[in-house]
Amino acid sequence: MENMEKSEEKISTESVSWMSYLPEVYRESEESFLYRFLKIFQSVYEDLTEQIATMPHRLYPQHSDMEILEWLAGWFDMENAGIWNREQLIYLLENRYRLIPIRGTKKYMEEMIRLFTGHMPFIVEYHALSRYKSDLKRTKQLERLYGDHAYAVTVVLSEQAVDNQKDIAILHRVMEDAAPAFIECRLVILQPCIFLDQYSYVGINSSLGGYQDLALNDNTLTPYVTVLGCKA
Repeated sequence: MENMEKSEEKISTESVSWMSYLPEVYRESEESFLYRFLKIFQSVYEDLTEQIATMPHRLYPQHSDMEILEWLAGWFDMENAGIWNREQLIYLLENRYRLIPIRGTKKYMEEMIRLFTGHMPFIVEYHALSRYKSDLKRTKQLERLYGDHAYAVTVVLSEQAVDNQKDIAILHRVMEDAAPAFIECRLVILQPCIFLDQYSYVGINSSLGGYQDLALNDNTLTPYVTVLGCKA
């Protein structure tokens, strides 16, 4: 109802030419130079008046277009606002007071990556590996997979999280923006198979202890066979 009243008010205002406020002697036809000259300033004035009147309403993210959303994102120092779609920008702006205090943390990075990909990542920090470094061989293996210095962070995602190289490139920007300064972000996209000494996680991208019948010429030879392989 309020928007309808504003629209009617706008139409009413536009229907009144500024020529009508001049003395009778200055009033001329719509083809005259004076009419067209005043019409320029009247149009600019009415557009600015409408923008000023509707600005409070447009500051609500749900009612804003992409241009306003990106402008609002600049108020909160959101880098690379152009990589987010409208729904994602609305979410970021509506949750800004909750997200700003946790910027630069693991939780913040998880939420940004989940927002962009729709999948929750596994984030492995260097310090979390200390208890698994029981010997030199295992230490070298872990450092090869997850980094060999305290400023390395590895983000592990399923292959369904990103579809193409463009999304991977944008995801790297999301990770860099979300991570603290001087942190090296490593991205690992899991493959749905087991590779020894590589990124294989039982129950995530592989399975262990599945059962299947072994048949030859429609005759079952062994009731069950334990398999180690890809996750369906």
